Amino acid sequence: MPKKNDTKKEEKKVAKEYKEVFAEGLSARLYPAEESGKGIKRSFMYLDFGNGFSIQCHFIETSNNYFIAFPQYKSGDSYKSYVWVEKDSEMQNKLDALAEVIYNS
Repeated sequence: MPKKNDTKKEEKKVAKEYKEVFAEGLSARLYPAEESGKGIKRSFMYLDFGNGFSIQCHFIETSNNYFIAFPQYKSGDSYKSYVWVEKDSEMQNKLDALAEVIYNS
């Protein structure tokens, strides 16, 4: 009979299925979506910027929009993002292109 700790180690070895998506020099390792009761799909993902730097975030799909959501923290009654990307910047365009590839895949 295996020890309790041995069983946990075996469970950790089971890898979750994911798919890799590439666009505009960025890549994402996307895990299966979880759907909320409000019709919002949320997929956990690792976003890799191609230089050895990656961040955990989510791909969000609503009934009329889709986007990459970065980690947030609560401040008072609102949430604020730890990551700030300037609108209409080259990085925002790359993130939008990656989100479109993810949505269409």
